[in-house]
Amino acid sequence: MPHRFALIGCGGMGRRHLRGFATLAQVRPGLVELAAVVDVAEERAAFLAGEAEELLGRRPAVFQTLEAAARGTPDLEAVDIVTVASTHHVLAPQALELGLHVLVEKPVAVTVRGGRRVIDTARRTGKLVSVAENYRRDPMARLARALIDARAVGVPRSVLDLHFGGGDRLLITPWRHLREEGGPILDVGVHNADLLLYLLGPLRRVSGQARLSEPERLVPQGAASPGGFYERFRGDFPAVVQATAPDILMMHLEFASGVWGELVLDMAAHGAGSATHVVYGNDGRLDLPGMRRGLPLSVWPDGAPEPLGDAAILERVPQFQLEPLVAELFGGPRLARYDRDFPAADRNLLATEIEELARSIETGTPVEVGPAEGLAAVAVILAGLESAEAGRPVALEQVLDGTVNAYQADIDRTLGLRA
Repeated sequence: MPHRFALIGCGGMGRRHLRGFATLAQVRPGLVELAAVVDVAEERAAFLAGEAEELLGRRPAVFQTLEAAARGTPDLEAVDIVTVASTHHVLAPQALELGLHVLVEKPVAVTVRGGRRVIDTARRTGKLVSVAENYRRDPMARLARALIDARAVGVPRSVLDLHFGGGDRLLITPWRHLREEGGPILDVGVHNADLLLYLLGPLRRVSGQARLSEPERLVPQGAASPGGFYERFRGDFPAVVQATAPDILMMHLEFASGVWGELVLDMAAHGAGSATHVVYGNDGRLDLPGMRRGLPLSVWPDGAPEPLGDAAILERVPQFQLEPLVAELFGGPRLARYDRDFPAADRNLLATEIEELARSIETGTPVEVGPAEGLAAVAVILAGLESAEAGRPVALEQVLDGTVNAYQADIDRTLGLRA
């Protein structure tokens, strides 16, 4: 029997995850069934159910609450939560208490207290929670990790992760600019944080500066969202969104390994945007492209007049192999680049996340990014914001254990996580 899932949230991200289910149905038929879709807005749920019928050949049941879906869907095993970020710490524990396994979009929660609630409930119920962190699953991220582990550029010493762009334009949807929703820095930066932890190991200490530079965000004309999946909701947006969350964060990172780094997320930078992702070792330099684009890595050994070619890069990692489903979806087990546009790469990676949870349910094996790993990435960004609030460096452990939480305190009160 297929593993029966309910998709919780039928907005733009729900439409993207639906494509992940459709891709998985094509390459692993019978593994998973999308049995139900849930949204507080019945119109959105009905629309997504119609898309599901076109893509999957059957119409999932439509519900407006998670409880109703659990009661009304026989043999339901798991949920895929793609609602706004501030609801993740509520819906994930609720699903776990109902006896369901959980795939939840990043961030796992917008504060440490929210993340702890998910972790504690998962431990108590014995159910699986997988956080949908897809940067690390990209074939180029897998290759970068293999190269770093193989010391292709020597022992890592420093890293630069710099992102500039956005100006005063809306970032996809209005809620992403609200402090109680995590703001654009957490929404985007948790990807960067998880990838840095994946490549370079745990973080020890952070120094950060943050500010809100564009308090008014303008809704752009024309398609401006990933894959166009959010455009049908554009008519519901106000012309101007009042932002309440910081949109610039600059952080100095100190990793437990001794690596130093700079993480800059300027979501209010005007002019042409730019992105830099570079790891420097004691024997060279590794440049990472943006994830979900298929662009090749650049490896510059010391003294080399030009970066290594694809074949030479792969020679440095003879044991490198992509997971079977990833290899099938992206074109081979040993890739130095791939030819997929963003929508195709996005749905392929989402398919791998859904497949991993289904396999883990079958075998009892851990998922790659559980709630603790998801919270670690959230804590990196929160540490930068807490450091900015405190005006001093903070240890990541101080953020994770709640010793430092001044930035989060009002958010926790707004979300009912503290009195």
